[in-house]
Amino acid sequence: MNTHHQLIHCLALSIEYKGRFIHGELPEIPEYYENPNPEQKKEMERLGEILDNLNKQGIRFIPYSFKEFPECLQSSNETGAPVGLFVKGDTDLRNLFQTTAGIVGTRDMSYYGRSATYAIVEEIKATNPRSTIISGLAFGVDAIAHREALNTGLKTVAVLPTCVDNIYPCQHKQLAEEIVDKGGALISHFPPGTAPAAINFLSRNQIIAALSDTLYVPESKAKGGAIVTAKYAYVLGKEIQAVPGRYDDVRSQGCNDLIKQGIADLWTKTKN
Repeated sequence: MNTHHQLIHCLALSIEYKGRFIHGELPEIPEYYENPNPEQKKEMERLGEILDNLNKQGIRFIPYSFKEFPECLQSSNETGAPVGLFVKGDTDLRNLFQTTAGIVGTRDMSYYGRSATYAIVEEIKATNPRSTIISGLAFGVDAIAHREALNTGLKTVAVLPTCVDNIYPCQHKQLAEEIVDKGGALISHFPPGTAPAAINFLSRNQIIAALSDTLYVPESKAKGGAIVTAKYAYVLGKEIQAVPGRYDDVRSQGCNDLIKQGIADLWTKTKN
């Protein structure tokens, strides 16, 4: 099978689906790829140019059917899987995701949540220094998780609600560059030019859940992306750890609810 044809076929599907997941097998490569008419050839060349432009930016497109595509995403039958991933940084994804820990939480983080995030990353570093920290590059808990991973020498991966050619939020461009420079990666299933629409965050959260062996929630309100991610992880049978907080603290209500509902185990700092 022609590898280039696989690439442009999956890229075309990614652009067509606009981030929607597939269930089951990918549609077959059109027969005309072997002998296209002038109009079809022009479209194939356009897709090839998109791939070339991505490569010039250090971005690689990895289709669902390629061996480098993360197995944990291929096997997420409950939620479906993306057609492919756009990756900037370490593209050896199966190695990068061999042992993972997801960390997600509120953007409106308190000192307590910040401290808990530090403690979780430090514990992961102490117990499994080969772990990769997965998060979403958002303000608050996500950014602190990425930053502390870099500070402790752990690799970290940011899953974006836009394509990796358009860092969101833009205030975290420098953090994104450091993630790549220190052996991690930026990944997205959205094609180039995708704006950060609200619906994009839902499928982004599904990917974080699928990539995480264990998902940690240091601090979260009752509603928000971290709770959605935790519920996705629960459906996928992942281990979930939530940090308890005061009964009257709105920033901890989501964590307390996850523990109360039996979705998450209660996380406490391990004594040295």
